[in-house]
Amino acid sequence: MTKLHFRNFQAACIIVLFSLFLGVWSTPARARAAKPYTPKIVDLRAAFTQWGLPIKPQGRRDTCAVFTLTGALEYALARGTGQVGVRLSEEYLNWAADDITQIKFDGASYEDLISAFDKWGISAEQYMPYAARYDSSTQPSETALESAKQVWDLGFKRHWVAERTSNGLKDSHTTEMRRVLMSGWPLCAYGRDHSILLVGFQDDPRMNGGGQFITRNSATQRYETIFYAAAKSEFGSVLWIDLPKSEAKK
Repeated sequence: MTKLHFRNFQAACIIVLFSLFLGVWSTPARARAAKPYTPKIVDLRAAFTQWGLPIKPQGRRDTCAVFTLTGALEYALARGTGQVGVRLSEEYLNWAADDITQIKFDGASYEDLISAFDKWGISAEQYMPYAARYDSSTQPSETALESAKQVWDLGFKRHWVAERTSNGLKDSHTTEMRRVLMSGWPLCAYGRDHSILLVGFQDDPRMNGGGQFITRNSATQRYETIFYAAAKSEFGSVLWIDLPKSEAKK
């Protein structure tokens, strides 16, 4: 090997070693600058089981929104108070919505159900059980009304992520929905013709829209899934309900 070739070889070795040195020392710096890790899977189904809240069937009635909102209230009640297996009355909330709208109709929108809850609360299920068929003459008993007041007094808080959006959800909405689920709260989601409770998510870039939500469906009485892309297209109203423990103890 000539001197010139030897010097070129030495220079190449130095460049390679220097590049490796930079790579070794720069990797920790990049890792420190990376964003906090976001869980790829959140699943609240175990919490519903823990608190004795299996899916209740809505049957053949058009009460999916009533069941979805009641499910969120039951979850918030269990988490806020630690009480297990307390079920609330969809029949009562449905009656309250009829009273608010002054229209005898089975089922209601989230907005009407929220207004109904604000005025009448919601009773324990045992005081106004769900009926297989809608009866416009159904009225709550005095015991049911008193139970509903006690539940309302606990201090539930509601939070809108999206309210009647006309063109579906945006990425900012689904990002917020994932944040709420990561904090341990389910979401009520209302679409074109159905309402379901979102109880988890799974990020996966191979899926349509980058992942899927886990749903709790009172119409099928099953946990199912919906891709992010379909959720953005389908849903127009999304909200969640919590019950701060400090409020629940009052």
